Amino acid sequence: MRFHLQSFLKSEDQEELHRFRIQVKKISAFLRLLDHINHDGKHIKCFKPVKKVFRRSGKLRNSYIARKLKPDSLPENKSAGSFRKLVYRRWEKIKKANLAIRRKIKGVKPAPLQRFYRSELLQVALSLKQLRSDDQLHDCRKRIKGLLYNYKRFKEVLDMALNTRYLEQVEEAIGKWHDQLLVNPPNSPDQTEEDPTGKLKSRITRLTRNFYQRALYMR
Repeated sequence: MRFHLQSFLKSEDQEELHRFRIQVKKISAFLRLLDHINHDGKHIKCFKPVKKVFRRSGKLRNSYIARKLKPDSLPENKSAGSFRKLVYRRWEKIKKANLAIRRKIKGVKPAPLQRFYRSELLQVALSLKQLRSDDQLHDCRKRIKGLLYNYKRFKEVLDMALNTRYLEQVEEAIGKWHDQLLVNPPNSPDQTEEDPTGKLKSRITRLTRNFYQRALYMR
């Protein structure tokens, strides 16, 4: 995680920023699982210094994606310098967060792990069935990513087998919709009669019918 962040600060290579964000998401998903099982928020609380940097990096990443999809209509982002200053200010706290998390991590028992997975799948299924906002759909994507990240670590002890290919299709479909939303927000003056976000959302609706049943195979 820190290696990719340092590489981005030196080169401003967007792929390094992307890799940093993936590592943060994987760690966050693992810590969230631990906190849910232990019924506390101690692990993710230790990660707070990293999360602030992560949120700021999201603005840089979204700006890059928007320029890539619509280069003629958006100005070049100038906030890389302020992001670099933020990272340098918080670097020691980020290193301490890493040590604090390592001290707190303990083993995970199968039963609460299985309850967590079933609960998350049911929550996502319910949200996808009763979508009320764009934020809700984005939250579903984050939950699906978390399940996939942790599944590689815990699949041997779970009493279920995730349909990872299907979950990846859903996550990718929501990701494409989110990227289009960056350059074609609702009621945008640039909006055309052919709304790409609307088409992508319709595809998500079709793809997520019977989500829970399609998301796993019972052993």
